[in-house]
Amino acid sequence: MILSVSKERHVAEITLQADRVKMFAKEETHDLYAAIDLSVAKLEHQAQKLKAKREEHKGPSGARGNAGVKVTASVLAADRRGPGGAPEVIRCQRIPAKPMSIEEAVAQLGASRDEFLAFTNASNQTVAVLYRRKDGNYGLIEQEGR
Repeated sequence: MILSVSKERHVAEITLQADRVKMFAKEETHDLYAAIDLSVAKLEHQAQKLKAKREEHKGPSGARGNAGVKVTASVLAADRRGPGGAPEVIRCQRIPAKPMSIEEAVAQLGASRDEFLAFTNASNQTVAVLYRRKDGNYGLIEQEGR
């Protein structure tokens, strides 16, 4: 950031460098704070344009193939009943379904204390759920064909 003042001319120059992007804004006014505000507004506008351009090119943040698939995990209450006597959802959580092999999923579930793991099967790009069985083994639920 470069701020300069000469008589009644106040200049704010801001250069912002990030991942493979360099943005620059320069404003000149009679008030230094106004010049800074205008320069920052220019940079914000440039960043928004860049973000829109990238989303248009790549799709919404990180959505490549099934990499952006989200799975909703819901917990049903056994002792709480909703209308009609059916169990009601007491917690709902959206989690990313990361692409990985079945072996990687088994290793990840084995290292955690979770009961199940939702993931995208890397071999056939379908959503799958790996769960821990009471006998110590694992079960796999996969989407049928496509």
